[in-house]
Amino acid sequence: MRVTKPRDGEPIRLVETERGVRYRVVLDTAPPGARRRQVTRTFDTIREARDFVSETRTALMRGNFTAPSKLTVRALAEAWLADRQAESKSPGGIREVSVNGYRSALHAVLLHIGDKPAQALTTADVRALVRALATEGGKWRRPLSHRSIVYALGTLRQVLDHGVESGVLAKNAASGVRPPKAKAGDRR
Repeated sequence: MRVTKPRDGEPIRLVETERGVRYRVVLDTAPPGARRRQVTRTFDTIREARDFVSETRTALMRGNFTAPSKLTVRALAEAWLADRQAESKSPGGIREVSVNGYRSALHAVLLHIGDKPAQALTTADVRALVRALATEGGKWRRPLSHRSIVYALGTLRQVLDHGVESGVLAKNAASGVRPPKAKAGDRR
């Protein structure tokens, strides 16, 4: 196998591993004057490494780069709930009963996707979640009502919006997902 060496000035270096020669990229992602931040990734081919460097630098120039994070959906939801809790303490903030309602609406969501990394969440995952809530449901493995699914999806959207605002997520994976249509038996 022929090993291609990185060019001078590239943020790529050869690394010897048990799997053979690999390419490690170390890129500075902090804006000038800010505290130093770096992203490190390892690739099997020089082409993958160069593509990553190019995509990352383009995202940095456009201002839409999000640093890789292992933050789970559960941790993001807990941070969002903590913010809502703080709002409930301030005058004119949301009521404590609303915070408890958010926590209840998120319960079934977190049972299904709580341990998934938030950055890995896709629109397809959210659609699968909605289907699962309609068939498997939550704590007692019974389907959730239409109203509960609507609340759960709306609350998940707010959690993911919080992730976008805080710079953890590039986009909200739940923004385009619609709940299933209500059936006649769902109305009271």
